[in-house]
Amino acid sequence: MGKLIGTIEARKPLMTNGEHATYKNKMGKTMYKFWLTIDGKQGDASSTGTDPAWKEGRKILYNETKREGKDSYNFSGIELYKEDAKGNPSEYKDRYNDPGSIVKSSFTSALSLVHLLYDKLGIEPKDLETIEKQAWYFHEWIMKDQDTPSKDYMYHRRSILETAIKNMQFSTIRPEKDKIKKAVEIADHWVALMMSINNEGNTEPKNS
Repeated sequence: MGKLIGTIEARKPLMTNGEHATYKNKMGKTMYKFWLTIDGKQGDASSTGTDPAWKEGRKILYNETKREGKDSYNFSGIELYKEDAKGNPSEYKDRYNDPGSIVKSSFTSALSLVHLLYDKLGIEPKDLETIEKQAWYFHEWIMKDQDTPSKDYMYHRRSILETAIKNMQFSTIRPEKDKIKKAVEIADHWVALMMSINNEGNTEPKNS
């Protein structure tokens, strides 16, 4: 299903204690919250800036998710709507699975995961070069087996690797050496488990 087409009738920043409300997304970037009215429907949306291009009166492409039990929505994936000479949408590109964006997101995630590993284990890196080398190792694992980069696939592997690192702080799991490789070893095991889960939420039976 493609994105919806609508017009922003009203836009105002959501305020908290007199300041523009914000939160950190999965990549640690600050997002600013807004309250929108789109063709009579009201809901919240987020932007990386305080004055996004989607202003009042602008026609947009967007996704919407109905708030459970509420008469409001969450609006996401907002893009300015443009038309060609025949009135068809043009100059619009769904950047969700843009390969360049995915690769960069994977590497920045890898850097954060290396920091997380040192933090959870209470140790310090030798130098920046060591951090970069280890980040490349994590990055290559996150992007492994992707002929065509997929953001969902990248998120799954990154999340599993993050969980593996967090579990390494426990004394029963904490490795004495090769900590980077140990994190990947644990993550590989959990990826295999994830891939064995079928659509009903059960693990596929193993061949005897």
